[in-house]
Amino acid sequence: MDKSYAALAVALAAMVATVAALVLLSDDGDIEDDIIVNKQCRVTIDGDGYTKFMLNGNGPWGDSEGDYDVGASISLEAVTDVGHFDGYYVGGKRVCSDTSYAFTVDSDVSVRLVTKDVAVLKLDGGDCRIYLDGVDVGNGCEKAVTVGTRLTAYAVAGEGRIVTGWTGSCGSSSPVCAFSADSD
Repeated sequence: MDKSYAALAVALAAMVATVAALVLLSDDGDIEDDIIVNKQCRVTIDGDGYTKFMLNGNGPWGDSEGDYDVGASISLEAVTDVGHFDGYYVGGKRVCSDTSYAFTVDSDVSVRLVTKDVAVLKLDGGDCRIYLDGVDVGNGCEKAVTVGTRLTAYAVAGEGRIVTGWTGSCGSSSPVCAFSADSD
């Protein structure tokens, strides 16, 4: 046998031994599992212009994109100064409404943070008790409400009194006032 053929035969034998060793290392008989050490996925996080976020304790960021190993843990914390944080969305579906969201990378993913405009709702019932969407808020309340939210306020007069209606942007001559929150 020619020396170059002998060297080639030795090299091929070494390759066959290496492949055999990889097959023996495989738990499920799939040689591919032993060759691919770290699969990476593309993770895109998109703030909506109003909300920034902390990514694994770093930031705040407006947007982020990067490659992460499958199995990597990602934690997000929304930071907003304007509006009402509505939640984290994946594929157009809200996956979390809390300001904190954590997930494990298992595929390419795009996460969008969504903030809604808010209006400040102020109700003053004087001597009347007010129920806002069925919840007793005493004789008044002030709270942030997402613009466009439909609300119903109901006033119950104090002893010896009669409710004659509502004044202001919800003018009515009834104890019930249904309205949509707007920016005013």
